[in-house]
Amino acid sequence: MIDFEKERLVSFAAAAKILPPGRGGKKLHVATVHRWAADENDPLEWIVMGGIKMTSIEALQRFIERRTAAKNPNAYNGPIRTPRQREAAIRRAEKELEEAGI
Repeated sequence: MIDFEKERLVSFAAAAKILPPGRGGKKLHVATVHRWAADENDPLEWIVMGGIKMTSIEALQRFIERRTAAKNPNAYNGPIRTPRQREAAIRRAEKELEEAGI
């Protein structure tokens, strides 16, 4: 789920512009992002703000990681963590470093 307070929101059109080119080196069309969001099996996370469909850079990352893992199970073997889980891990590591005097 997108945490709009912590994640970097982008419109679908902006998402299409910032992602790398697709097949044949063509720019990714905004319709592709809409198609990803409408996928019943593994949708791209999105929210509506002011009538505009938006996703986040982090949601795109999670989506790409899931799709890559589905096509190539050896590509990423670790767990996919939520932003909240990553932040908690960072806080724990910072605390450990502080306690160690580093």
